[in-house]
Parts: sequence; C-alpha cells; structure tokens
Amino acid sequence: MREHSLRWWTRGKARLVAFLAFAVALLMVAAVMPPAHADTSTYTSEDEFIAGTTAEQSHPAKLTVTKLLTLTQGFKATGSVQDKNSPNIPANQVAKDVPFKLTFVTPNGVTPGNMKPDQERTFTRGITYVGKTNSSGVIQNGGSGIGYWHTGSYDDTRSVASFPIGYYLLEEVTGDSSGNPYTNPSNDLFDPTYAPAEKAIFDLPYRATNTTNPSGGGAPTSTDGFVYNLHVYPKNVNYSQLSKRVVAVCQPNSVGGGTGYCSGTGPERPGKVAQDGDDVIWEITQKLYDGNSDPAGALNNDSKLDLSEIRAVTNTATTVLKIADRFPRNVALDSGYGSGRGVTRTLSWKENGVQHAAVNDTSTAALNSMSNAGNVARIGGAAGSMFPSFVMSPNYIAVEWKGGSNNALGTLAGNYRPGVTYTDIKLTLTVRTTMLYGSGDSTNDSPLGWDSNIAASDNIDNLRAGTKSFKAVASLATPSVQFVKTNKRDDTHPLKGVSGAVFYLIKHDGDKTKFLYNNRSGISGTAPGSQKYISMSEVDEVRIEKQKIVQGTSNSKGIVTFTGIPIIDPSTGKVYDDTSKLKFDMVEYEKPKYNNPANPSGPMLDYQAPSIAYQTIDFSQYAGKSTVELEAAGLGVPADMSKLNFKDYKTPNMPTGPTSPFTNLKGDPVTLGVMNWQQDQTDPAKVGALPLTGGRGILLMLIVGLIVMLIGLLVSKRHERRMARGAHRA
Repeated sequence: MREHSLRWWTRGKARLVAFLAFAVALLMVAAVMPPAHADTSTYTSEDEFIAGTTAEQSHPAKLTVTKLLTLTQGFKATGSVQDKNSPNIPANQVAKDVPFKLTFVTPNGVTPGNMKPDQERTFTRGITYVGKTNSSGVIQNGGSGIGYWHTGSYDDTRSVASFPIGYYLLEEVTGDSSGNPYTNPSNDLFDPTYAPAEKAIFDLPYRATNTTNPSGGGAPTSTDGFVYNLHVYPKNVNYSQLSKRVVAVCQPNSVGGGTGYCSGTGPERPGKVAQDGDDVIWEITQKLYDGNSDPAGALNNDSKLDLSEIRAVTNTATTVLKIADRFPRNVALDSGYGSGRGVTRTLSWKENGVQHAAVNDTSTAALNSMSNAGNVARIGGAAGSMFPSFVMSPNYIAVEWKGGSNNALGTLAGNYRPGVTYTDIKLTLTVRTTMLYGSGDSTNDSPLGWDSNIAASDNIDNLRAGTKSFKAVASLATPSVQFVKTNKRDDTHPLKGVSGAVFYLIKHDGDKTKFLYNNRSGISGTAPGSQKYISMSEVDEVRIEKQKIVQGTSNSKGIVTFTGIPIIDPSTGKVYDDTSKLKFDMVEYEKPKYNNPANPSGPMLDYQAPSIAYQTIDFSQYAGKSTVELEAAGLGVPADMSKLNFKDYKTPNMPTGPTSPFTNLKGDPVTLGVMNWQQDQTDPAKVGALPLTGGRGILLMLIVGLIVMLIGLLVSKRHERRMARGAHRA
C-alpha cells in the first residue's frame, strides 16, 4: 500500500511540476508577444469586410458616398472608409446639397466587367435610388431626409436600409434645374469651371482583397472577400472657398534650363515628386463671390467674402482678407525670386461671362514674411488663431488686403458696375519654395511618403462667434521615412515622445562617419542633385554647411520624419536603377536631453543612445521608376518600413489606435518607435532589461528555461524512484 501511494504521489508531483512549468512559460511568452490589433489592414470593421468567394445574401449591402471638392482628380481608392484620410483632401472641402442617383444595372450583350459608365448601350437600367449630400457631404443608408438614399424624392421620409446584390451606376446630377449648387447659375456657388464627378459602375457588395501588414514586419497576408459597406469619395476639379495645389517641381537651379514655372532653375520634373534641393511651386486660390445684394454691403454673415462687402470697406487700416501659408521646416520661401520675394498675387474674374484681364497685385505692404514660432492671428479680433491645432512652423507668410484701392481687391471694387454679373472671382497666390537640405518635416508631421503644406484664410464676413479660419492642404509625393523617438517605459517612466534627437543617414553597410548630404549645388565636381556623402572633417575643412546634411529631428511629439531623401538620378530623371543607392542606414547623431530629477533647475542631462547603425531604410521597390509613375500611383514615396529594424531598441507595445499621442497630419498613428533611456535606467539590450526588449531572443531564453526545468524534473523523478525502491526493500 505504501509503495502504491508513493508511486501515485511521484507521478502526480511530476505532472503538477510539468504543468506549472509549461503554464509559467506560456504566460511569459504571452506577456512579451505584441498585441494582434497592431496589424494594419486595407479595410476596417466599419467597411464590413467578410471573407468568401460568393456574396452572402443575408448580409445587407450598403453604400456611403462622401462628396469632396479638390483641385486634383484620381486619387487611388480602395472603397474603404480609410480613403477619406488622403493628405490631399482637407476636411473643410466636403460639398453639401449635391444630388446623386444610384441605378441598378445589368449587362447588355457584354460581360459585367465590360459595362462602361459612359456607354449606355453596354447596360440596362433598373430601379433608381436618389440622395443629396448633407452638411458633411455624406449620403448613406438607413435614415430619412437629406443625407440618405431614397426611392422617391431627396427629402423622402422612407428609409432604404440596404441594396439588393448586383451592379450599380453612380452619377452626380447636374444642370440648371437639378438643385446642384455648383451647376446652377442662380446659386452663388455656381462655378463655370466645375467638373462633375466621373460616373462609375461597381458591384454591391464590393468584391475586394483585404491585405494585412503585420505590425512586427514580415510578409503581408491577403484575403479575398466582399466589402458590404462600400465607401466612395467622388471628387472633381473645383475651386472651393480656399484651395491649394502643387503646380510644378523644378530640379535644382544649378542645373539650369528651366522654363515656365521653372524659369531660372532646372527643368520641370514630369511627375510631381520632389527631393532635397528641388524648387516647389504651390498655388493657393481664394474664391470670392457676388452673392450679397445689399447695396450698402452690409455683412450677411455667410462667411463668404462678397464684392459688395469689399466695396463697403474704405478704411485703409481695416483688413478685409488675410491668407497665411505655413511651411513645414524642410520648406523655405525662395526669397531671391523676383520683387515679390517668392510670392506673386493675381486677381481674375468674369463680367457677364466674359473673362476680364487679370490684375497683378504688386503692393509690397500686403506681404509679411515671418520666421518666429508664434501663430497667425485671425482678423478683426476674432477668437482663436489661423492654425489652432498645429505645431507652429518657423517659416510662414501672411498676406493682408486692407480697405481702399491700393491693392488688387480695391482694383476689383473700382471695376464694379451695377447690372453686371460677376462670376468666377479668384484671388491666386503663387508661392515659390525650396526643399531644404534634408531637415525633415518636424512641424507638420506629414503622412509617410508625402510633404504637406497648409494654408488658411479669414475675411471680414467670417467673424461671428463659432467661426474658424478656412484651411486647405496640398501634399507632394517625396521619398520619406517616419518613426517615433520615445523614452524607455517602466514603472516610474510612462511612455512619451522625446524631442531633439537628430538622425543622419549613412551608406547601407557603409562608413558610419560619412553622412548623406544635400547636393543641390553639386560639390566637389559631382552632378547637382546627385548623392554625396561627407564627413565632419570635410565640413570643417571646406566649410560645407552642416545643416545641409540630410537629417531628421524628433519634434515635440517625438515624431521623426525624413523627407526629400535623394533617390532620383539627375542624369535620367528617374529613380536610380542601382539598388545600392536606394538603401540607407541611420545613426543617432545628437542625443536628446531631459530634466535632472535631482536638480530640475540645473543643467539638463543627456539621454543614453546606442552607437549602432540602424538598418535599413529601403526604397528598392521604386528602382527605375519615373516620377510620372510615382505620382500616378497616388501613394507617395514611402520607404519600406518593414525593413527598418531597431533591434533591441525598438519601443515595445506602441499605441495603435486613434487615441495614440503619436499621430501624423493625416491622423494615422505612427507605430514604429525607437528608445532612448535615462542615465538611471539600464540599456534595453542588456539581459537585465529582458521584459522590455521583446523579440525572438526572449522566446529562445524561455524555451531554454523550460528545457532546464524539465531536465530538473526528470532528475528529481529518478531520485524519488530510487528512494521509493529503498523504502520498499526496508
């Protein structure tokens, strides 16, 4: 009996120890594994993507339309709600009261894929649904009135919860009697240059592929299925109240041979893609109106600046209109360009449908170039500032038009004649800038692959309580990389972004003492705009400007954004074919600082940083591509972020949701981080910091630990068996 009990106890103890060892190892693995929600996908839960090869009859198919006004057509779309975050489309450019119709169509003598929206003979129309955009520019399913789909009138109270499975033709309704404010001459939003959104045929639910990119890198996975809540953003060319666009990118001026917008510089790039040293020409358009019928020009508080309101202001000290242009840190006004210091101002309009001669505004008093870190005040003492939600840029300009006749608005007022209809009134600013020396976008946090520039305007009819300045964003494709510099998080140090870290680029697997340089002028006999690496000794010896080293600096949120990385071959105008010129490593050249907890008012202390080179910033996927191809793709020119490996210094468990403190201008969270650590903390690469490092090393150590525990268990079991046999003999 005793022998039986001892054997039972030995076996039970062995099982218990083995189970506990496995459970502890499993829990430790779970603790260091990254959360699954960090992965990014083409579609979100709001898109209602369901995997499968055939559409589910039981799942409702819906369509959400958001009408946008923009100066450029054809942004790449996926049908996801995430498309609305295009950096080229600011939120205040949605269009309301625009009518659409959605028609069920079936193929007529052709396959479904060969139905053409502009060829009526290829399809047969069925039931038609109608909708008109609400104040947010949206039409959707499941409600009554404006902003929802109906089978009757635009303001029908009957709800259309979903659509039958099939193919649909989406059309914008236009014409004098359509109710479309942009095509009706009697509406003050009428614009003769307005181009309706292109017709489109698509299936509901929408057949698509959902691609998921693992947060920790690695190959993406793709799943075929259907989007049951399709989001589309029909766009057209239209000058909304304030709009902005890129009109030209010019190669460095030392190349020469430029014409048109690029006169005085190098030739214009065929595609609007810019790198360090290029000149970029931006165009800001402010639309004016003739919709206030009050003969005295009394303000009607519709936030639109009307001709009669301009004429009513005769006091030369009163600001009628103000436009500010805010440059990211890596863009500077070309102050040497003409007497306008890089800015030209032109006013144009039509009288009874006939184009009037354009008026050039040459008044220098209207232009103020600023270089401080303040903000731009609104006019007339209105509450707030022109850029209330942005980190201020050190470079921006502000242009003010006062009352009276000493500017273009005064000239327009002087041309006024009763009984004449004034339309298409536009005030255009052409702003010439240079992409600076690789200093990166440390103010705008431009989306990865883009360089974004923001303009704002304010006028005397926009001063009532609750109003805000108008804003417009234009984005330029540029080779870039983006990540976050953080502290090392532990029980006493919550995660935060760290500002002031400076990073340089070096050759892939190359000399860590030679840094990529902005070669706009072509130093040491090299071609202007070509790649050049220099050492600090060369900076000292030949007086090369240190700030022209291609660099990225962490801003107040800790975000580091390299922009304009030179990957375009000046001899061909295309991306280099040689992929060795498309790969870079990175070093942290200047460490950030933090307040000394023991002496807060004393000198700041340096964060600790590794001396290793981080690998790899990789643009190989663009080898041999033209700038036209890069622009047409509509994706910017982002580096392959899955190739950038911070190793043990990668910040673990970075926030990924919309509440993340590390979001760029587009609103996307930046989820790749690299750590510094304070002097009282251990190096994250040391074993003592194991719980924070993550990676395969931990998993291997856990497996080794589990094996050691099992070996110990076996030895213990053998020992107990020997003791049991001895006890039995006794």
